[in-house]
Amino acid sequence: MDLKWNTFPVYGAMLLLLLSHLHTKCNAQRDCWSDMPRITSVEENNPIGYKLGNISTEAGVTLTKFEDLSNSFGLENQTLFLTKELDFEATTQFIDVTIACLRGGNTVGAKTLTFSVDIVNVNDNSPQFDQAEYVILVKELEPLNTIVARIVATDADKDQLFYDFDKTTDGYDYFQLLTQNSPNITIKKVIDYDTAKQLKLILFARDTPAAVQGNTATATITVNVKDVDNRPPWFQPCQQLPDETTKICLSSGYTGNVNLTEKVDGPLPLDPGPLYAIDGDVGINTPITYTIVSGNELKIFAINPDSGNITMTKAAGLAGPITLSVMAAQANDLNKFALTTVTINVLKKSVYPPVFEANSYEGLVPHDAEVGSMVLQVNSFNKPLRVSARDQDFDDGVNPDLAYKVQGSTDFIVTKEGYVLINKKLTPGQLNVMVIAEDTTNLESATANIHVEVQEEGAPVPKGGFSSEDMAALGASLAVLLVLCMAIIGVLVFKIHKGKKDWEQLSQTSLVRNTFGRDSLKKKPRLQFDNEGYNTYENTNNSGTKVPDEPDNVSDHEPDQEPKQEPDQPTHKDSVTFLENQVALSATAMVSILKADTSSQDGSEDADSDKEIKSILTKERKNDEEYKSVWFKEDIVPDAKEDVLIIENDLEVEDEEDLDEGDESSEDDKDDHPDSPRTKSKVFFEDPPTGVDIGPKVTFEDPANTSTYTTTEI
Repeated sequence: MDLKWNTFPVYGAMLLLLLSHLHTKCNAQRDCWSDMPRITSVEENNPIGYKLGNISTEAGVTLTKFEDLSNSFGLENQTLFLTKELDFEATTQFIDVTIACLRGGNTVGAKTLTFSVDIVNVNDNSPQFDQAEYVILVKELEPLNTIVARIVATDADKDQLFYDFDKTTDGYDYFQLLTQNSPNITIKKVIDYDTAKQLKLILFARDTPAAVQGNTATATITVNVKDVDNRPPWFQPCQQLPDETTKICLSSGYTGNVNLTEKVDGPLPLDPGPLYAIDGDVGINTPITYTIVSGNELKIFAINPDSGNITMTKAAGLAGPITLSVMAAQANDLNKFALTTVTINVLKKSVYPPVFEANSYEGLVPHDAEVGSMVLQVNSFNKPLRVSARDQDFDDGVNPDLAYKVQGSTDFIVTKEGYVLINKKLTPGQLNVMVIAEDTTNLESATANIHVEVQEEGAPVPKGGFSSEDMAALGASLAVLLVLCMAIIGVLVFKIHKGKKDWEQLSQTSLVRNTFGRDSLKKKPRLQFDNEGYNTYENTNNSGTKVPDEPDNVSDHEPDQEPKQEPDQPTHKDSVTFLENQVALSATAMVSILKADTSSQDGSEDADSDKEIKSILTKERKNDEEYKSVWFKEDIVPDAKEDVLIIENDLEVEDEEDLDEGDESSEDDKDDHPDSPRTKSKVFFEDPPTGVDIGPKVTFEDPANTSTYTTTEI
């Protein structure tokens, strides 16, 4: 190799010397010569007669074509030209032609001129695909960038080719080329057989970049997508949940109804349709087999393993739902399966189907009614339209399992109560729909027609509503009733107020009479009261007051007469005022005396220390049965400020007859029990003597001893 490379410059130098010698010889002889280069470039596809150049000669020298192996050149009138079109792809790149210069026609020692023609390649050929259409098979779910095919084009001009896809084909979203100079087709988007079973591609092959005008070849590619077995069976119908690479189809199950103690012949009708499943890979469509896996412990039902039809082997003896779990599996691979539920409702047989109360209903929709508004009655514009169906299987005709629905229209919906609602915006005009009342337990149903008029804007309100005259009459009636009610209420208030005053007056009179007794109305030197608060036995006189040894003459007076009073004696009003002022001052002495009296009657030396000393002055009634009190009437009747009462805690005002009976009963008790130590203490209020300016006296006496215990002057 080293020898070859070292001798190459030597050969080159020798060739140059030879050419220089020939040129010198030619110039010396000057028989023929030419300005055309010995190596001449000529583009292919030049037409016949294309001139390559001219050859000059001396006088007496002729030219002849000495050697032309390709037979592509001609010589005429000292002009060298092409005798045929040169094709770069069909011939060699260089073609030699030799011209001889003859003097006197003698070829011996004749001078020759040799020219080498370099054929220049021209882009005159388009790329070519082996075939115009290709069909390839691609599996679904192939990963991205997976090479699925290689389609190559050729170019006779030996140019570099550029490939591209037509962007308008459906396969353009799923496939791409590895590079623009590589015909390798790869996955650009994962293919799902359910959405793309076959795709089209158009492939371009250009001998120039896309921006440069050149020659182009086109091929059509059909891509058939092959389904792969990657999904289990799907019960139909089902709701698909789409995903990038997987799909899940969920079934809501099936329901059916049978009557109690009745066996149904043939396959059971189910809702929403017969039980069946398909292979999730629909392109493969593997056969499916069915099995009841649970819920059929009583062996009431059977299932056909090939069709999925469920039949009854015997009647159901117990009402209620029976839930079956059914499996559908691929026959060639039981690991690919799906489960669903079949609920069979065992019902008591219905005798009567539901029946609408009317065969047809008429409704009205105002022009401004919104979606969700109620359809109104035509004859009663202020009432909503309501459809109703009855079922004679129920005593009251109301079937709680009835459901209403509109068939064949989405303009209206019907509530469970039967009210018809607007489901979408309606255009004015007449609408006819059919409503169905269905018993959801046994699927018995009834139908009725509804004729609805949708009003145009500005249409008059139909008759049947309340007019302005009706509302005016109603208002007048209510006003009259209001006036009557106010009058009745006023009369009742007046009666109650008057009765209250009468009661207060009667109460005051009764209290005065019971407090002072009848003798207080007569001329008396003193007032005497029986204070029963210190009695140790139950007194039959409930009034608590007594005027001893005085005849009862008060009742003999006429109502319009008043008792006369001596001028030198205090009036009744003065006595009451006097009592109010003095009772409080003498309370301590009264308690001490009466306490000692009680202790002596019981014979107990320690009674003073055992019993609690309680004040007899109070402004409240106390519920203690053993507690006696003196209270002022002003706390009960605020206006009565002149009366003072000395009463028991549960004192009740009696009439005059009870007072007399009480006095007699007290006298009888004293006769029946002469030795009883429990006697009544007496309190005497004595007026001061006439002309003596001293306060009145309060005297406490022991009935068993006529002497006075204590006399207190105030």
